[in-house]
Amino acid sequence: MKYTIEERVFLVQKFYELRYLSLVQKAWRTKFLKSKAPSCSAIKNIVSNFEKTGSVSEKSHNQKKTAPKREKAK
Repeated sequence: MKYTIEERVFLVQKFYELRYLSLVQKAWRTKFLKSKAPSCSAIKNIVSNFEKTGSVSEKSHNQKKTAPKREKAK
């Protein structure tokens, strides 16, 4: 499932505040009443991405660097 920036920020903030994934899920259910809580692995992935990049934006991991020849041709 894709999460909005607001939802991702909420998950990261609650994870650092509460430190337990089950409590983060409970907080999610309280705030986003009609939405199913994210799985533990989804929360871990979002937090891990935040720790690696310092951002909660969703970036594709399949992005390749432009080849040097192509850069030179530009």
